[in-house]
Formats: sequence, C-alpha cells, structure tokens
Amino acid sequence: MPKAEPMVVVMVRNGGLRRAIKAAGYLAAWGIAAQELGHDPTWPEYEAYWNVSFSTHARESKAFRACFGDVSVSEAWHRMAAKVANDDLSAATAEVMAAPWAWS
Repeated sequence: MPKAEPMVVVMVRNGGLRRAIKAAGYLAAWGIAAQELGHDPTWPEYEAYWNVSFSTHARESKAFRACFGDVSVSEAWHRMAAKVANDDLSAATAEVMAAPWAWS
C-alpha cells in the first residue's frame, strides 16, 4: 500500500495549486449538494442545485480528475466524510485536508 500523505499535498502534486483549489471547492460543493439531496447528485442535479452551467461543471470536474485521477467525486467525498465525526463539515475542513490519504 502506498504511503499515506495529506490529501492537500497529493492534490497539489497531481494537479497543481490552481486545480487543487478548484477541485477542493468542487468536492465540498458536491458533498453539500449530496447531503442536502440525501443521495449522490447526478450532473443535472448538481448543476440545478448550484445554478451552474454544464460548462462550469465540466471545468470543475476536469480539475477534480487532474488532482484525484480515477477516484470518483462520490468515493472521495464518502472517504473524506468518514474521517469526520463532526456533523459540521465546514469546521472540519483543515482536519480533513491534513488527514493521511492513502491512494490505492
């Protein structure tokens, strides 16, 4: 198994700082939509929830893939949320970004 590194380090190394920032925002936005909807949102549901265009969503998704590779946003969100015992995910952002992230 690969050595676990903080998620933010892996994101910046894989996608660069600019894409890592966009990917982190997308991951958080996707997770918020998933929590509010009660299920993993489809592309149209995500776009409607955040009132973003298909093109914006595609750019966010592309930045996410640059940082996370083959890991789906759903998998990344659920792995991240599992590390947080607190219901207030915004308060746990720093904890999660610094948490070891083993890439399998």
